Amino acid sequence: MNTRLLGLAVIKQHALVDYAIRLHKTSWSPSKAEMILASLEPCVRQYCIKKVIVSIPHDYHQTEAFKSLCGR
Repeated sequence: MNTRLLGLAVIKQHALVDYAIRLHKTSWSPSKAEMILASLEPCVRQYCIKKVIVSIPHDYHQTEAFKSLCGR
């Protein structure tokens, strides 16, 4: 798990409505964290998302960049 690849699924009433995979190739930086969060905003607005479920791997599989992003 890292900050390079992000998978997203929108589920409504137990059905998959939309899905996407976002690739962020740049090196880790605070601006990359903002870019990742900004890339999620259109989906949140389009579907009026109220709840988010995040699959987070065990600590030993997480990079420092990923931990930094999740600690926001």
